[in-house]
Amino acid sequence: MVFPALFDRANANRFASAESRNRFTVRCIFIASIVFVFSNVWTGDILAATITLRGTAEVRTSAVRLGDVAIISEPDASGPAGPISAIPLCSAPPPAETLTLSHEAIATALRIAGADVSSLRFAGSSEVVVMRAYEMVTLDELQREFTEYVSRRTGWPHGSYIVTVPKNFVPVPVPAGERAIHIEVSASEDFSGSVLARFQVMAEGRPYCELNHRFGVERYVEALVATHKIGRGQPVTESDVETKEIEQGLVDDESFTHVEQAVGLVAAQTIRPGAVLDSKLLVGPSVIQKGKEVSVTWMGDGFSIATTGRVLEDGRANELVRVRLASKKIVKATVLDSNTLMIAKEGENDERSR
Repeated sequence: MVFPALFDRANANRFASAESRNRFTVRCIFIASIVFVFSNVWTGDILAATITLRGTAEVRTSAVRLGDVAIISEPDASGPAGPISAIPLCSAPPPAETLTLSHEAIATALRIAGADVSSLRFAGSSEVVVMRAYEMVTLDELQREFTEYVSRRTGWPHGSYIVTVPKNFVPVPVPAGERAIHIEVSASEDFSGSVLARFQVMAEGRPYCELNHRFGVERYVEALVATHKIGRGQPVTESDVETKEIEQGLVDDESFTHVEQAVGLVAAQTIRPGAVLDSKLLVGPSVIQKGKEVSVTWMGDGFSIATTGRVLEDGRANELVRVRLASKKIVKATVLDSNTLMIAKEGENDERSR
């Protein structure tokens, strides 16, 4: 029996180098692989032929055949199952990995296939290193697939959101050739923030591997922002603001979206460049100024009292301001217009001031 000897050699020489990760060397044909690929056994006589072994070979299918690893002087020599070049020797290694076949291993595989190899002559390299042709699934590819998937699921147009990629991604080797990537995301996902996606990579029409990664999704919406610094109390003009695509998380219901909403208002505080503008940062202009003499109406149940007073602070329409009445008493009153304040009945001003 030649198998034990072949297997001992294979075990002694399996790894050619510690520096070659993801690569293994096999100097024999494993019985399990042979049984798998030889479901249709090749039988018949082989005409006198020289098998010239290549030093290296690349295969693009799941099986390594004689014609892949050798130049055959009689390539059309055949038996009931076809030309000898089509005889399968073993299963191909995984993508990006290798196996090594010797003369003895190939002869053994041919015998197991039922071929008469007594007239064969081997030449060329003493062994052939076989690699499975492969391509890499890259992070860019997954990002493109996921971005398209988000558009299909949400109906969002391209450019209205961005996708950020996971860190420390390692490209994955897959068999070369046509492939497809199917994506699954939870049906309850709203695509805001971190999103877990499952990628099933299909190769040769069959599932090959599954990848699970989290992508960041940020949707962009149109909002009004400051083009430069706006000082507190400064009236806003068209040159002070512009519309811009902003991350949705930075915008709320009070944010402005049109220039017309901001022009004429004043800054309630100093506003930094690029700040999203809203009704808290921009308020109506003051219609009454500190120190101005105004009419003050005191409203009560079934009566009203008119008097005068001096405003102690600037105020906008419908805003509460402090006013000193002619009697020297200081109260809070609501600004009606540039000349009139109103003091409501007791309790209403307190409510307005909160």
